[in-house]
Amino acid sequence: APLNTNTQLLWYRQDLRPAGAPPQTWDELLRIAGGLAAQHRPSRIAVQAKQYEGLMVWFNTLLASAGGSVVGPDGVTVTLDRGNAAYRALEVMSRVARAPGHDPSIDQGDEAAARFAMENGHAAFEVNWPFVYAGIHDIAKSGALPDIDAAGNPTGRRTGNTVLTVNGEQNFLAAPYPSMEPGQPAKVTIGGFNVAVAKTSRHPELAFEAMACLRDRASQRANAVGSGVPPTLATLYDDPEFQAAYPVWRQVRQGLESPAVRPASPAYQTISTLLTAKLAPVTKLDPDAAVPVLAEQVRKAVNSEGLVP
Repeated sequence: APLNTNTQLLWYRQDLRPAGAPPQTWDELLRIAGGLAAQHRPSRIAVQAKQYEGLMVWFNTLLASAGGSVVGPDGVTVTLDRGNAAYRALEVMSRVARAPGHDPSIDQGDEAAARFAMENGHAAFEVNWPFVYAGIHDIAKSGALPDIDAAGNPTGRRTGNTVLTVNGEQNFLAAPYPSMEPGQPAKVTIGGFNVAVAKTSRHPELAFEAMACLRDRASQRANAVGSGVPPTLATLYDDPEFQAAYPVWRQVRQGLESPAVRPASPAYQTISTLLTAKLAPVTKLDPDAAVPVLAEQVRKAVNSEGLVP
């Protein structure tokens, strides 16, 4: 049974968008980041790009948002190379990795690295799970957030402004995940944790009670507010008290209303391992050449031809 769900959002800094709304598409996001780089302001787009599951999630989200999929509904038919969705997804990844002012360590980027890049003032945008909202508030309470100057860059001088707040106003904000098509919401790969009672449990009744306690309304609310992980109970999102305590509820619910899922295949773990081995390093991606290579890796996975890329 699900303990919590999850969806990624676009996190951005209002000080770097003082007169504008957050970008709605990847094209717009890259254009804005390029403009910030030209002004010598923070311009990094923090993503999960190292060779691990986070890279698979990024690719799968872009692919699904462009109308594509890795495999068909049967879990074995390779669909990754149908149409141009995979090419478009790879093109976005390549552009992010090579954008002016990009993170020089992007090939090693994971969720924690993306979070720290934003908290430390080096990133302008971040795609990440909602745990970062609780995380930045915890860091702020400890006094460890660096100050930022008038241009938004981190500084050793005391300014009273941080990525979280500028002039006493909330500065670290959430927006829906960038889409591939204007006017069409992104299909964000969902996450989350499940819990179960093992059939070998010596105390299945007690284990079931514990599981039910972990999943009840109070526990899901506490986990969301304290750790940022979204609840699975739809009614919580309509609770005014929950909305006040979890300000990103609206963006989270929107992301959960049009999700993508990881490829539904018995060979998924092999698919993920083989694809991420070919997607990395993203700084060297060649979208044209990569599409047939990736499709071949999926074919190998569903045909049980081994884990060697």
